Amino acid sequence: MTTVLSYTAFEQLTSFHEPGLRNYCWKLAGSEWDGDDLYQETMIKAFRRFQRWPERELSKPYLYRIAANAWFDVCRRRKIALVHGSIADQMNFPMQSGAGTTSENRWRR
Repeated sequence: MTTVLSYTAFEQLTSFHEPGLRNYCWKLAGSEWDGDDLYQETMIKAFRRFQRWPERELSKPYLYRIAANAWFDVCRRRKIALVHGSIADQMNFPMQSGAGTTSENRWRR
């Protein structure tokens, strides 16, 4: 019975953040399909933490951090790493103003 009550409380506390968090997960994952999986994993992790520490506030930054860490876990499992660089470098877009691209700023597998 406690699980049902804690789930109801969790749902009430997180329902406000669902649209923004889901959108954030879609952007992190790069597709709606993977984003939905990431969102689901984020909510499962958040719920487990809520059960352990119900006094912990489920704030927007806390939920987004859980999502980001879940995405890092997915990347580690898939052995994907992002080397920091601009989006133009990652997408092979030509740079303006004569600025060149570097081959080290790409998604690697």
